[in-house]
This record gives sequence, C-alpha cells and structure tokens, in this order.
Amino acid sequence: MSKKGRTLVRYASIGVGYGGYLQIGAWLADHLTKVVDNLVFWLDYHVTSKWFLTGEQLLQQGEAELGLFNARGLAAMAMRGRGLYSEPFPSLRAIAAFPHYDWLIFAVDQSFGVKTFADLKKKKAPIKLTTGFLDGDNVVGFLAMELLKRHGIKPEELKSWGGELLITGISDTWKLLKTGTANAICQEGAFGKGVRDLFASRPMFYLPTEPRVLQDLKDEFGWGSITVPANYYANQPEPLVAPDFSDWLLCGRADLDDDLAYKIARIIVEHGSETANKDLAGTSRIVMTNPQPPVDPKKAVDTTPVPLHPGAERLYRERGLL
Repeated sequence: MSKKGRTLVRYASIGVGYGGYLQIGAWLADHLTKVVDNLVFWLDYHVTSKWFLTGEQLLQQGEAELGLFNARGLAAMAMRGRGLYSEPFPSLRAIAAFPHYDWLIFAVDQSFGVKTFADLKKKKAPIKLTTGFLDGDNVVGFLAMELLKRHGIKPEELKSWGGELLITGISDTWKLLKTGTANAICQEGAFGKGVRDLFASRPMFYLPTEPRVLQDLKDEFGWGSITVPANYYANQPEPLVAPDFSDWLLCGRADLDDDLAYKIARIIVEHGSETANKDLAGTSRIVMTNPQPPVDPKKAVDTTPVPLHPGAERLYRERGLL
C-alpha cells in the first residue's frame, strides 16, 4: 500500500509464529529495502499459538499486505471459508511456497494399550490429552477435536471416562507431556530431535488417522495428509499416516501491487537459499524450529491450493519455472 510517497508492507503471521515466520519476514524486509524505494515494512510477530484466525483476518480485511500461512491446509480452509473461517477468501493469492516438513501427531502413553482411535473408544481410556487452544483461533485444537469426533468420540466423553483435556500453547503441550502431567498429546511441530528424544524416553503409541477421516478432512477443508516413515519415532515400526502440516505459503490479496509481487518473487528465486537454517529443536522449549531447507524455485511456484498472484506468476514464467 502506498501512502505519502512511501510503500507500506505489513506482514502478518497466520498460525504459529515459531520457526521460520520471523526469520523469513526479516530476510524479506532486508531484501525489499534494496529494491523498493521509501519502503516501510511492519513485521507483526507474536510468540503465540494463536493468530491462525486473526492473522488471516488482517490480510483479508486489508490491514496487512502479506501473510505467511502455517500451513497449506490452513490456506485451503481460508479459500473455502471452512473450519476456522466463516467466510471464504476467494481473492487470496500466493507468491511462493517455503518448504517445511511437518504433521499433526496424536500419541497416547503405551500403558493404556491404545493403538488406534477405535481402541481409544472401545477401552474408554481415561487419557489426559494436551492439545492447542479451543478458542476458535487455533487450528491444532480445532483439528484435535475434529479427529476425535470423526472417529466417533465426543470430546466430552473423555471426561466421563475419567480423562481430561489440557488446553494450552504448543510449547506447554510438550512440557506437560514431558513432566507426566499429560499422558496423551495432539500437536503439530512433532518433527524435531527433542520430540523424538521425548518419545524415546516415555513409550507412546502413535494413532493413525483412519483413511475415511483423512478423506473427510480433504473434502471439507482441503486439508491433506502425509506419511511419516516407519521408525521415525521410537516404537513406531509402521509408517504413520497423519494430517499434513507441511510448508508455509506467502500470500497477499489479488489487489496487491503487481510490481511488488513481482519483486518479492524475484527475491525468492534469487536469494531463497539464504532462508536455510539449522535445527534448533531439542532445546529447553522442546520445539523451536524445523531444519529449514533452502528454497528450491521449482517448488516455490507450487502454491497449491492458492492460485499464484499475477505479478509473481509473471516472474516465474520469465524464469522458465512455469
């Protein structure tokens, strides 16, 4: 947005702000100042497990020019106006995809003998499940409840079995599991060494999402699935199929200035390798960030399910990437 001869770019998190959001935003601002005259760049950073809804609203209502969706499935929800979102966002346009390998895990302490959601329902296991906030602004908590309900378990049933829902942010969910306050967890950010070490120290069963439920999530929300390879975690001899939490999508609206979208796409193609980082997981927070690979321009153009912004598309076609 231009104001008094200056170009204002407000960049919002749409989802958990940990990991690459701050890094990508600062990197982008640094490069944009070199190619955009009189740039004013606002980076709206929140160390929070919310802003899945609020960040999207800032973008849709024109109070932000750019938003980084964590993850693709969230952008699909926004496009459709489903899940967290009550109104569709048809003017959402993507500039690039940033690679990020992640999934939603539902794990239960092995002492319950629960290996599937069907086991959980049959045994009426009194689990103390920790997951994301249930406030309409956190997609992890929302999906946790969807997994339970779509596998035939009403969340309130857990209490009748003697169980409990422990609702909190992403870092605290892992802390509750580590200390033994919780004995089951549904959370994203389950990729790091700290999480693998935690699961090795307290044996868990990892509940696969049933195929029909995965299909329901895809049909209704546009949320895809991913297969975690066998033996990624301790006591996980088989591949695990789970809801996908991979990739971040950098998006704007269709009315974002074409020249600005073009310049951002050019920065990503020419300098995307600079976003690679090291794995900081395993610190006292348990989850900090996923090892961020360098951006491959050939993959950055795949912004499914969000169509490319025309300005970004022009750059990619010029570079032979489309």
